[in-house]
Amino acid sequence: MFPRARTAYFETESTSQGLLVVDLRRQLTHELDPLLALIWEMSDGVNSVPTLLERVKRQLDPAATEASVWSALDSLTEMGLMERRVASPVGHSRLARLRQEIDSGLQRPVMDATKAVFHAHAPD
Repeated sequence: MFPRARTAYFETESTSQGLLVVDLRRQLTHELDPLLALIWEMSDGVNSVPTLLERVKRQLDPAATEASVWSALDSLTEMGLMERRVASPVGHSRLARLRQEIDSGLQRPVMDATKAVFHAHAPD
């Protein structure tokens, strides 16, 4: 449970909405909300999910849950920003986490968090 983000061949830029991540290899641009940005930046293969949760609680949302961290990791994996999918513990299926987030009112807007557009790359 030590997630590792892909970091090679990326450019990043802070925005008022979070972090803009340009995947130079895949020519994709991702706009990460503050939660996704923090999780991606801290996913170094050393920080555990509980460590990520504590940092999220300290910096962004004291009411954050482990389910919100797992959901963020799922989103980052689907965007291709993680080296591999981290297996969640038993009882923490993606559907169960989404239900918990919805029930607790912590659900992030999915489209804003996972917006990906093609990055125009001018030929040399």
